[in-house]
Amino acid sequence: MHWLGKYHVQEYVSGIPPLALNPEPGEKVVDMCAAPGSKTTQISTLMDNIGEILANDIQRNRIRSLLSNISRLGCVNVQVFERDGRNLPEEPKFDKVLVDAPCSAEGNARKNSDLINGADIDVITKLSKLQENLLEKAFRLWKNGGTIVYSTCTFAPEENEIVVSKFLDYGKLEKPVFIFPIHPELQNGKT
Repeated sequence: MHWLGKYHVQEYVSGIPPLALNPEPGEKVVDMCAAPGSKTTQISTLMDNIGEILANDIQRNRIRSLLSNISRLGCVNVQVFERDGRNLPEEPKFDKVLVDAPCSAEGNARKNSDLINGADIDVITKLSKLQENLLEKAFRLWKNGGTIVYSTCTFAPEENEIVVSKFLDYGKLEKPVFIFPIHPELQNGKT
């Protein structure tokens, strides 16, 4: 049934960013770091396959997985790009922007014993600069009044709270930006 596109396996927490994004049918959405595609395909499902999704990733080997998942799940409203997300063209503007940023993955410590004591600070520092740049680009891709969701699978404040704080100071933002708390209702087997 999995190969027929009847379901897609992902961790519970991976389903939260698309729910926070709350895409609607007919909207334009960009997933800046999309591979392997679990969030992209969830977004497409939430949009009833109506509208446009630009799914971007920089890594060619991960794009194969992205394309496979899009095809297997019948997501006909997705276009795939292979680019550094920091270099995406700034037109057209998007109603919704997802930045599920590359991170130190401390949230995966239960699967990777090297992360039990946290990630290397040099790795965190390098990634936080990339995350800042991706979030700044997301702002330039975003239509006023739309939604940007920034997410990681790490605990490091340098990759989360500090990145968002620096973004809020980014050039004294020419468009109004508000942070909203989310309270997703996750039920077993439902999004």
